[in-house]
Amino acid sequence: MDKKIRVLHVAEAAGGVERYLEALFKYSRNKVENILVCSQNYDYDKFKILADRVIVLKMAHDIEFSSDIKVERRLRRIIKQLKPDIVYAHSSKAGAFARIADLGLKNKVIYNPHAGPLMRLLKV
Repeated sequence: MDKKIRVLHVAEAAGGVERYLEALFKYSRNKVENILVCSQNYDYDKFKILADRVIVLKMAHDIEFSSDIKVERRLRRIIKQLKPDIVYAHSSKAGAFARIADLGLKNKVIYNPHAGPLMRLLKV
């Protein structure tokens, strides 16, 4: 069997992102090592079964400078330690966290906004 691709998923907002990750993890587990770094808003017990590893970081939904800096530092340490092939950021705040924490590192970063801003524009 070929080596699995190691993907570090970063997710702050639950809801639709959570449902997306459930399906993604379920159908990719044979080829992808899925590591989830998520906020305290996620159901840890559910994701510890679906993902290869779950790391919970206390993330504020609103901008809280001192709290956000701590999350950035911790996330950067996690990325350096786990050396994922891909960092996959889900939704706006996680996208900011992941891209800043990954600055200067050698892996690929994917950002998926999950259409939240689009839905607000369309007033859906």
